[in-house]
Amino acid sequence: MIKLTFSLLFLNLLLAFTSTSGDWELKKEEEGIRIYTGDKDAGIKKIKIETSINYPASNVLEILKDKEKYTNWVYKCSEAKLLKKVNENEYYHYQMTSAPWPIQDRDMIVHLKISENKSTGEYTLTGMGVPDYLPERSGRVRIKHYQTLWKITPITQNSCQVIYEMRVDPSGAIPAWLYNLGSTEGPLITAQNLRKEVEKRFH
Repeated sequence: MIKLTFSLLFLNLLLAFTSTSGDWELKKEEEGIRIYTGDKDAGIKKIKIETSINYPASNVLEILKDKEKYTNWVYKCSEAKLLKKVNENEYYHYQMTSAPWPIQDRDMIVHLKISENKSTGEYTLTGMGVPDYLPERSGRVRIKHYQTLWKITPITQNSCQVIYEMRVDPSGAIPAWLYNLGSTEGPLITAQNLRKEVEKRFH
């Protein structure tokens, strides 16, 4: 049962965090993907992913903006949809994470903003949970506290570094120690899947 419970622990990552001060501790490194944890906030650790992708930064950005396809690559994401497009650089989207019985599924609404550094070609995406944007749905626990940061920095014309940071409180009856215990598997799978999704789309 504990192993099944871990499938909930990252609540899709996908999307998680505005960076704060504090040291990062490397927890796992595999296939050029590095997973870090940071200082705890109310018992919940921060997570950071660092990796590189052999495609242009603009390709990775396109994948991140395509909310309807998050179910293809975000860990345990079972539903994702765009709610409102304010402009090309600002969105509201809905996301749900499936959980094993008897744990209830989690969902969240994220307000995402995108900025570009014209001189370096770096893209920054920041997301903040807005739990009251839609009424809560029966049978799902609404995530109340969620922050995310993506940075996509060109290395060459056809490769980029991707950094992803997150902090999320899963809400409901999941103790912080259990959430923290499994905090490398979900980010690793998400990073692996992101690479595959970029290659599939742009190969």
